[in-house]
Amino acid sequence: MGVPYFKARDEMTRHGVRVFSSNYTLYGDLSERVMNTLEHFSPAVEVYSIDEAFAEIGHVPTEELWTYGQKIRQTIQQWTGIPVKVGIATSRTLAKIAADQVKKIPDSRGVVSLVDHPQLDEILDQTPVGKVWGIGRGFAETLRDAGFHTAKELRDAPDGWVRKTLKVIGQRVAHELQGEDRVEIGYDPEDSRMVMFTRSFGEGVTKLSDLEEAVTFYTTRAAHKLREQKQVAGALHVSVKTNKFRAQDQQYRNSITLTLPGHTDHTPELIHYALEALRKIYQEGIRYKKAGVTLYELAPKSSAQRGLFQTDALAKSDKLMQVMDQLTAQHGKGALKYAKEGTEYSWQMKSEMRSPRYTTQWSELLTVKA
Repeated sequence: MGVPYFKARDEMTRHGVRVFSSNYTLYGDLSERVMNTLEHFSPAVEVYSIDEAFAEIGHVPTEELWTYGQKIRQTIQQWTGIPVKVGIATSRTLAKIAADQVKKIPDSRGVVSLVDHPQLDEILDQTPVGKVWGIGRGFAETLRDAGFHTAKELRDAPDGWVRKTLKVIGQRVAHELQGEDRVEIGYDPEDSRMVMFTRSFGEGVTKLSDLEEAVTFYTTRAAHKLREQKQVAGALHVSVKTNKFRAQDQQYRNSITLTLPGHTDHTPELIHYALEALRKIYQEGIRYKKAGVTLYELAPKSSAQRGLFQTDALAKSDKLMQVMDQLTAQHGKGALKYAKEGTEYSWQMKSEMRSPRYTTQWSELLTVKA
């Protein structure tokens, strides 16, 4: 895993392995179809990532949960062709653990319910604390140093100690492991701390203008995601790096974080600071392979602290962003572009071996010969 394609090309060819480039358009469309199907079974669906969602099914009696999960799974398979696993529990954290158990329980048939499960303690005792949703590397090390190694041990830890040591987030996770649904609607203990957009280039990039196009493109996408989450950012991070597999190239990597004057989700403002950051770390003569933009210090838009001179422009800025987001929703990404993005995208990732975009491109529809 993680071996560059060129290193394994000969062996793959010898064994007839099929290789495909990334096909984000197809992935995104199929993901949306899965989520839309899920909405037929739940009054509330929270999309967590491109391949994961939480659905509220409190209306289903406990004794029917596994059967209901099977119906969800079979319908998604039939309507989209995508196989899924279903984890059911009284909290989101336990539901994720339930989904992880699907492959470990031979007769699960893709669905595991931990509601009133007789072996719940045993399952939690076999789940490493570092694998629990919301427990990052730092919290995991703290817990292990204190003698807590499993999800069960965290669940049973003294509440006061958890709150003092792991703060509110850790206490929320512990309560979730106890079966209490403590995660707020739309809350994401991992991704809500930042929004990241990073890609490798199809060819090495040397010109600042090409890097500026890429960083503008990435910032635009990150800002759109920020608004979808109804958040604003207080800091911005830009990174660049070379290709470590090209020993003949001069190696270089650098990054920089800028604190913004105030929290914002305004794309032009974020582009301005992203390009300012890029110019500070750019070096001539370097062949860059990858760049990335990350938005930090996120806060709910409704309660974020704004800059002193932002207030008068906020209403106009919000209106502009609403119009652009509406047009993007109606006509697709790329319908409107910022001039700094350019039009050629010569730096974009190659997709020479991309599978057809069956569901979104007329020219790439499946062809049936009878």
